[in-house]
Formats: sequence, structure tokens, C-alpha cells
Amino acid sequence: MRTLMLVSALALTAGAAAAQIPSDRSPQSLSGQDRSHVTLYGQPGLAGARYMITMRTGNLNSMQRVESLRVSGGKWRICDRHEFQGECRIAEGRYLTLSDLGLRRIGSLRPVA
Repeated sequence: MRTLMLVSALALTAGAAAAQIPSDRSPQSLSGQDRSHVTLYGQPGLAGARYMITMRTGNLNSMQRVESLRVSGGKWRICDRHEFQGECRIAEGRYLTLSDLGLRRIGSLRPVA
């Protein structure tokens, strides 16, 4: 049981580190990954630096500025605190500002089954 919990914790840590993929890779090129993804933008209006998130991320780096986002291929639960705490919203489509989603920041996000 203890080994299983350790393996699960390591997998979550590795998944969070691997979740930030530069957006110049299309979802079709993500071998072995679900095509549902969120693209985060550093400026309002889907502009600026872009980061593609393809899997559950419980601790989005707070140093990464996010001002707008686009959800493709499904719905995602997006929360303003780490580990899916605080205010959470179900998102689909595009949001030109975070306030369009009803949030001021993003701390964690995961696909909705």
C-alpha cells in the first residue's frame, strides 16, 4: 500500500512537470495523450506567451502569468487555488479574460470526464 501511494505521488509530480507543453505542438502530435487540452495565454484576448496543458495539473506555477485561455476538445475544471481548492469553474470554449470565466487567477486545472 505504501509503495502504491509513493508511485502515485511520483506520477502526479511527473505529470504536473510534463503538463506544460509549448503550444507550437498541435494536439494531433501529442502521441499517447488525450486530445482535450487547454491553451493558456499571458495576455488578454488569447495573445502573448502560450502554454498548452494536456493533463491534470494540481499546482500551476504561480510565476506563470495567465490572462486568457482556450479549452479545446472537452470541458475542464479550473480552480483559482492549488489542488482544486477555492473558486472553481467548468470551462469550455474560449475566454478572452479570466474575469469572463469568473476567476482572477488559475492555480489548478483538470479535464472533466
